[in-house]
Amino acid sequence: MITIASSEFSQEKLDFIDIGGGSFSPMRPELQAQFPFKVPSFEEYGHAIASVFARAYPEQNGPELILEPGISIAANTMQFAAKIIDLKPAGDRLIALAAASQYDIKPTLSPRNLPITVYSSAAENMPAQRQTFDIVGSSCMESDCLYRGYQGELKPGDYVVFDNVGAYTNVLRPPFINPAPPILSYSSKHEVKVIRRRETTDDIFSGFPFPALGAGAPPFLKDCFWFRLAWAPPFFPAENRLPRAGNFTILPLTPFASIIKSSSLSNCSRIS
Repeated sequence: MITIASSEFSQEKLDFIDIGGGSFSPMRPELQAQFPFKVPSFEEYGHAIASVFARAYPEQNGPELILEPGISIAANTMQFAAKIIDLKPAGDRLIALAAASQYDIKPTLSPRNLPITVYSSAAENMPAQRQTFDIVGSSCMESDCLYRGYQGELKPGDYVVFDNVGAYTNVLRPPFINPAPPILSYSSKHEVKVIRRRETTDDIFSGFPFPALGAGAPPFLKDCFWFRLAWAPPFFPAENRLPRAGNFTILPLTPFASIIKSSSLSNCSRIS
């Protein structure tokens, strides 16, 4: 950056130099060990950057130095707790199904295992198994693995707490299968506050301007399926249809179950 500034702006007095972000945050040793190099500390970053700028601008009138350390500051500020729902074999491996998704803890889909702590349930009717598990998510995606190769005891009802989940998890997590969990703040005085409540279906669909159906119509997206069709499917009984709303045909949910089993949907000119 200093070289570029000197060569491209040699005739100008720069107001600032922005070196961006991408620096590491503090992390537990088991996560550091998964990188092929030593993870720098904040002090080491500061020494490396400041020494270069001090040599390039020995006077006090150099450009302002701007850093963008958002991810490095936020990454280790949050933890994520996921409940183990079931244990079962899958081919040649054992999996522990969690009520969560990898998007809750690492939405950039990093292959690295985040540091975890397992809190055992007190349920006596669920004996723990000491095995090697892959802890997987509930998104129905084959790649949805929260932790590979956990060695230890697990049973349904246990909670797995993941560290270093403060970066991007709240903004990149898709509203798929499971709604976004609540965010709680736990203070040094053992006080718990709700920072964000649990996401609901109404939250997800609140931005869709569905046309009104009039008095007596079923609630949106609870009793109906909405099809964007050029016409109402002729195979759907007329007595079960609701009034058209714009270019939408509204189909009540109950009779739809039998329709989806047939091949008649191929008659639809468009579904979106």
